Amino acid sequence: MRPPRRRAYAVVMPSASRSWTADMVRALPDDGKRYELVHGELLVTPAPRAVHQAAVGALYLALHSACARARVHRVWLSPADI
Repeated sequence: MRPPRRRAYAVVMPSASRSWTADMVRALPDDGKRYELVHGELLVTPAPRAVHQAAVGALYLALHSACARARVHRVWLSPADI
């Protein structure tokens, strides 16, 4: 007996129904989720873990010190607005 023939199906991600704006994201409820807006697409991501935060802090301190010595640019620490 032959096994049943398999059919090929196209697997496609659905397109976003709308493009999000900064005002739309700001209007979302403060529900503890982390919302980000990237090129009109709404992303919901978990908060960074402690090891990530420690790495960001160390990088900030190194960049801030280097920029202060060179007297150029400013270094900003996230989170920042959209």
